[in-house]
Amino acid sequence: GWSAVGSVNKYNLKHFRELYQDGRLLKLDELLSSDEVFRSSKTVRAAYAQSWALNYFLQKTRPEQYRNFVKMQRLHIPLKEVSADRRLSMFTAVFGGGRSQLEQEFIRFIKELP
Repeated sequence: GWSAVGSVNKYNLKHFRELYQDGRLLKLDELLSSDEVFRSSKTVRAAYAQSWALNYFLQKTRPEQYRNFVKMQRLHIPLKEVSADRRLSMFTAVFGGGRSQLEQEFIRFIKELP
């Protein structure tokens, strides 16, 4: 379902669309603020599909900001938990404070992929 870095992962895209249709998408803040969604067997598949989709969306629509955000992640101490507030403030510092609007744009963008 995936052919190269930067390309559409058909497997994750299909799962994202199923989650959307079933009303089971995780909220953006939930996805950004904790690794818990990746640790829980109830949400791990959704977390991976949505994380792929969010990264794809940000790479394609906000490439410079995305690069800055990735660079910011290098500031974390490896294997040390980062607080939810810190995670959200880092995201906001790079992408701005309108997370609900960004979430709407993100969902619309992914839904419209071929």
